[in-house]
Formats: sequence, structure tokens, C-alpha cells
Amino acid sequence: MEAYRKIPSMNVPNFVFGKVDDCGAGIYRQIVEETKREDYEKYLKDLEMNGFERISGVEFVSGKHPYVNATYKKGDLIACVTYSEFWHRTYITSQPDIFRMPWTAEELFETVPECDAKQAKDYGAGNYVIERKESKADYFAYLKEIKEAGFTKYVDNGEGLNGTVFNNIYTKDNLVLTITHIETKGITYISACYDLPLSKYLFFDENTVKENKDEAKTELHMTEMWLSGNSFIIKLKNGHFLINDGGTDHELRYLIDYLESMTARNQKPIVDGWFISHAHRDHTGVLRVMVEEDQRLADRIVVNGIYFNEPNDDVLNLDSGTRGDVAMVRQVTEYLKTETGEQTKIYRPQTGQRYYFNDITVDVVLGQEQLPIEQYSGDINDSSTWLMFTIEGQKCLIGGDGEIGGMRAIMDIYDREYMKLDMFSVLHHTINTWDEFTDYCTVKTVLGTKRGEPAHNRAANEHLKEVTKEWLRTDDGTRVLVFPYEVGSSKCLPHFEWIYHKDRVRP
Repeated sequence: MEAYRKIPSMNVPNFVFGKVDDCGAGIYRQIVEETKREDYEKYLKDLEMNGFERISGVEFVSGKHPYVNATYKKGDLIACVTYSEFWHRTYITSQPDIFRMPWTAEELFETVPECDAKQAKDYGAGNYVIERKESKADYFAYLKEIKEAGFTKYVDNGEGLNGTVFNNIYTKDNLVLTITHIETKGITYISACYDLPLSKYLFFDENTVKENKDEAKTELHMTEMWLSGNSFIIKLKNGHFLINDGGTDHELRYLIDYLESMTARNQKPIVDGWFISHAHRDHTGVLRVMVEEDQRLADRIVVNGIYFNEPNDDVLNLDSGTRGDVAMVRQVTEYLKTETGEQTKIYRPQTGQRYYFNDITVDVVLGQEQLPIEQYSGDINDSSTWLMFTIEGQKCLIGGDGEIGGMRAIMDIYDREYMKLDMFSVLHHTINTWDEFTDYCTVKTVLGTKRGEPAHNRAANEHLKEVTKEWLRTDDGTRVLVFPYEVGSSKCLPHFEWIYHKDRVRP
């Protein structure tokens, strides 16, 4: 709190330092009501008068909400300020300099051919991206230039997702280049970062499937939750797990209990990949509990990797309270261990990448680098990572809380044939349903992660029900789909948490 007082007060009648939200990890936020654009502009000048240096900023319209934000730095203190013209609110966040990396875009692209560092955009966690307008042929010619410049290919995605999205990763010393070309947009994205961890699951390993029993089946569990959020568990044929999100702070003990119930006695559940769609607490809260409340819970599971595309300052300014949740994703790795006893790493999924877990694939169909913030139609939800799980030839699309901005990007990138889906998790807990997108897809089974029927976009949800074969919810308990999945064959488990938490009352 003392660090917060190092930034100047806002000169409006209702600015009171006492009304400050503690977001965790030394991050504090205040919402100042009934402000105007000129109040915001004057406050930025006050920051500069107090020795703060502006390091980033953006102005755009998100849905119906015009936003303008700026980020300032002074010593080891960061001040992030956002003004919403729609709500007439100013959001002021202070934080330690934990989101900064000790390198610049100029240093990253110094040895990369034909890249002007001045064009690089900061996408968070030390990743800078340059966009190049070019054809598919130009892209492959550029890869040859990269090789001639001394870079070594680490992996590629073969024939590409949908035959139009190509991804190659190159390394040189401690520099990692992730190069993605989207043919339908005619754009190549060159992402550069030092010391970026690279997952072993980018390669298919036949040894992971040799011990699968003939009767083993892959299972998708859409788990019941106490409150809200996404929580999907995939049990692989070798008994390991994948997790997508996991839910709020309230879900962790149930989640671990549930994983243990599917694991042999006296063995820890092994999570090969834990995917976080975006930084909202109803998707990351389970990790926050391990950091803030009980680190011993982390010792009950093994996690071979967390997959999270951390956003930059401009995106986080849209919902500055999420900065604490991003910090918690980072911090939880201090308590989690892999099968070999090493500290769990955070991997950055990017558009076009394909991961291999046992005999299923996970394709990153959209990452935030391919959706500029100026095209956001909602808020930080549009930074969600979209994943396509292919299991026994069946496709399941999970896109977190993606908004219509992300949906339109998907429709621009992929054709209707690729978007023939066996399962689709309706975005933002069945809230972000748009006929424009769901009519572009062909969907057999809808997965709804919210209890009851949301009032928002109800007409679009009803339309989606009419054009699909079934709509599954967790109103009656956790839903389990066994692959290959036939419509109508899902199992509904009784309210699992009532067994394990008899002393707790559902909120």
C-alpha cells in the first residue's frame, strides 16, 4: 500500500486513497468514478510532473466502450491508467516492475534478417512481434534467410492448420523466433523472445502411447463448478491429464479431489498440460489458491507444463485487476513440480502451433498476437487462446471467453470445412453466443459451462440449440464424454463436491 502512495492523487472530488483494491502480488487498483477525459489527461500530466516516464498507450473502441490508456514507469514502480468514456471511470493501478524484461526490441531483432525493431509491438512477457505483408511463397523464402543467418529450426507444424496457417520455431543461442504465416490474411508474424521455454510436447513421442491398454479410452470431463468459469479435464489413455482453465478460487480442492479419484491409489495425478485461456480469475483462480492460501495443495499433483499467453500492458489495462492473476500464474510455478522433479515452466502457445499429448493433438487456432487490441470487441476476454482438441478424429473447440472480435478472426482465417466441429464450448460460459459465428460452424454437441440459462444472448443460444444435435450442461453434475463419442452417450456424475465437501454449502 505504501508503494501506491508514491503515485500522485487524482485531483477529482471523490478520489480517496483508502478505497483501493488489493489485487495480490503487490498490485493495487483504484476505480475513480464520475471522471471526464480531461481529468484523465490532466492526471497523466501530473504523473509526468512527478517524474514518471510514459512507456506505452493505446486508444480504441472496444464494443460500445471507447477506451484510452497509458502506462508509466518511475524507478521500479509502474503506474497504469485507463479511462472509459462509456462508464466515465478512470482505473489507476500501481505495481512493482515485475512485468518488465531486461531487454529491448532492438536487442531482440538485432540479428534477425529484414526486421525493423521500430515496427515491433510488445505482446507481453518479453515477446515482441513484427508483422510483414507477404505471400506464402515469400514466407518460405524468408525461412531460408533465417537459416542462412545461423538460426536452427526447432519444429514446424507440417502442412499447416487448415493448410493455411503455418508455424515454425527457430533458435539461435538464447533467442527464440516463432514465425507464423496466415495465408488468408497474407501476413507473417515474427515473434522474438529471449529464453522462451519450448515444450517437449511440440513433438510426437510414440513412447507415450506404447503402454496404452487396448481398452483404454480418452475422456473429456466438463466439471461441475461451485461458481463460474471454465473447467475441462481430458483424461488420456495413459492415465495422465490435460486441464483447460479450472475455475475460480473455490474450485481447487474439488479439482484435485476429482483428479485423485481417477488416479491409482498412492499415486499423484500427472497433468501433462494445464492450459489457461486468459487472465480472468474465474479461469485462473485455482492457481491463485496454491499461492495465497495453501501451497501444500500444489504437492498433491504433478504438472509438466502450464500453457499461458500472457498479455501486455495495454490489454491488462482494460481490466487492471487481472494483473494480480497474471502474477499468480507466474508465482505458482514456484510450488509445482514436473515428473522429473524440476520446477514447472510456463509455455507460450501461439497461433499455428500443434501439441501432441499421448495420441491426441491440441492445435492453437488463435492466439492474441493475431488479434490486435484495436480489433477487440469486448475486453481482456478477446485475449483468450482458442484451442482445437482432436481426439479419435473428432474435433472439440474451446475458446475461453473469446468475444466477437476473436470469432471474426477465426472466420477470416479458417474455412467452413475446418470448422466442422463435433463439440464446441460456448464462449464465456454460454454468454458470448453469436449467430454470425455459430452459423459459420457446424456443431454437433454444445458444451455449456454455466448452470441454468444466461439471460444475455438467450435468443442466440436458443438458435444454437436448434441447429445442433445436443446441448450438455453441468446443472446436474460433471459431464463425461468417452471417445469416440456418440451423440447422446454422455454420462452425468452426481454432485461430486457434495461427497467431498459435506460441510460446505453451495453459494
